[in-house]
Amino acid sequence: MHCFASVACVKSAIPDKVSAQIPIIPDHELLRVIGRGAYGEIWLARTVTGAFRAVKVVYRSTFESERAFLREF
Repeated sequence: MHCFASVACVKSAIPDKVSAQIPIIPDHELLRVIGRGAYGEIWLARTVTGAFRAVKVVYRSTFESERAFLREF
C-alpha cells in the first residue's frame, strides 16, 4: 500500500454514512469527516503539534484494479 503526506490509504469499503471505524493515521487525531469523494473521505485532523489539517483517506476497494490505484496514488 502506498501513502503520501496527507493521503491515507485504507483497505476497506467506503461506508454509506460516517465511518464505523476511525482510520488510524500516525501523528494525527482524526476529528470528523468533512467530505466524501469517489475514492474515499476527507477528514479534519489535528497533528501532534496542534495544527489542523485535511487528511484524505483513500479506500483501495474503490478501484477496479491495483494498477489503477497505483496510477492515481
